Amino acid sequence: MKETLLQSSGGTQSKLVEHPADVGGAPSRRWRGAEAGRPPVLFGSVQRRRTHQRGYHVSFDLKLVQKGKEVPLTGLLDQANVSAPLASTHAALLGRYGFTAAHVAQFAPAIADLGTDRARATEARTTAAQNTATEREALSAVKKFKTLLLSAADDLAIEGQMRTTDREALNAGEELGRSTAKHSAYLTRIRKVVENHKAALAPYLDGADALVQLDTVKRELDTAQAVQEVDVINLSDETKKVYEQKGRLLSLIEKLNRAAARAFHGDAAMKAKFNKDLILRAVQSRKKTGQPAT
Repeated sequence: MKETLLQSSGGTQSKLVEHPADVGGAPSRRWRGAEAGRPPVLFGSVQRRRTHQRGYHVSFDLKLVQKGKEVPLTGLLDQANVSAPLASTHAALLGRYGFTAAHVAQFAPAIADLGTDRARATEARTTAAQNTATEREALSAVKKFKTLLLSAADDLAIEGQMRTTDREALNAGEELGRSTAKHSAYLTRIRKVVENHKAALAPYLDGADALVQLDTVKRELDTAQAVQEVDVINLSDETKKVYEQKGRLLSLIEKLNRAAARAFHGDAAMKAKFNKDLILRAVQSRKKTGQPAT
């Protein structure tokens, strides 16, 4: 049997599994990427395609895999078991704001799938050897640099040493959140302004060269991100399946929260019921212990 790993530019990873033919030992390979004409068949959270012989094409959404990798399973399930009843209770109203009955129905199978001993064992087996701290630390370093840089730039602008347009150019212009890619792009975007004002910024940054700091934190962030992406690609299929399902469930909860924010606009108490408190608490616990909590 031969397995071929395929990586698309859209973040989807596929595996083509080939089996020897029944007669003559010649390998069967009827599926070749886009040449396949029939739509795939879905089994749970993993897309599989049966070839004319006995091969399977298994496809994963690596963005969902990465998303699921970052959230502890226990915290996710605890949150889902709170969110699902809320979604069901307020289904009529939420449906008017984009969270339909079909979305509500997705909770039960996802919770059941991730609540199995198989899913828990898979996560426990893989997270024990993982270390996501590097990327988190690199991202924290970028955020710290950004905070100090903007504060120093404020002083320069107030004192007339930096033009207003340059100061405004240092603003993110969008919510960066915890996106590594967005923070990296932000650093690239502001680099020229920092270079032009590095001498003036130094007295406000303990004498440090702001451009060197920017290049350092960006290099460390990009390196950490590359390592994480390789780690995700190299995960076993079973682990990818669990993480992809986790990513899908987390996305469902986030969609519910957005719909609830619209449906209960002006009602802070009701909106708060849909918050991801249990997930956030689990993630914070992971950060404090330095271990990927399950």
